[in-house]
Amino acid sequence: MTPDLSALLALQEQDEAIDAIQSKLDELSPRVAELERRLREAADGVERARSGLTAEEQRQAFLRDKVSEHKEVLERNQAHLDQVKTMRAATAAVTQLEQIRRVLADEESDLAAVTRRLTEMRATLEAAIAAVTVVEAEQAGARAQIEEERAVITAELDAAGADRATRAALVSRAIVAKYERIRIKRRRRTVFPLNGGACSSCDTAIPVQRRYTMQNTGSIEMCEGCGVLLYATN
Repeated sequence: MTPDLSALLALQEQDEAIDAIQSKLDELSPRVAELERRLREAADGVERARSGLTAEEQRQAFLRDKVSEHKEVLERNQAHLDQVKTMRAATAAVTQLEQIRRVLADEESDLAAVTRRLTEMRATLEAAIAAVTVVEAEQAGARAQIEEERAVITAELDAAGADRATRAALVSRAIVAKYERIRIKRRRRTVFPLNGGACSSCDTAIPVQRRYTMQNTGSIEMCEGCGVLLYATN
């Protein structure tokens, strides 16, 4: 086995170790996502409660304005009734007063109902906010644990990356460049031995002359079938 091949296989071994470490890091993501989902659900409850409360407060303000407006109209019409001189005019004024009183009564009833709902909605909002606080408290330990694990794995990954750089420096630049290109495409093992004159990755037969060259010179060739790097074991 040539020094280049030995160094390349050591590099591949380290890359596989790094992949395993990265997998451990990736496994943290679903745990974080589940925590975020639960927290988001609680936060969404707050937003829904706050949005409903805001809409109802706007309705309350609108009804207050309408009640005030119709009270003013009622006062003006009452003053007008006191000044009318004829029975016909008095009858018309009384009719108008009764209409305004009915409208005002309906609006005051609606305003009272809205005020009651606002009390309930404010309580709902407070409960939703409290629920978020509870979820955050419940998740504090889990999030701290995940961050501790992340720190350990990241340190492990950094150390493995430094080791990889050392191993990569022992392989010729041309072979490393070819190895890197193939590995990026495949995202898995890149270097394979010949197996009975064929690629052990895809079983594509390797021409006799190429096999002879690989066996006698220790050269590293590319499989024409699947594109991996091949080497002869003897």
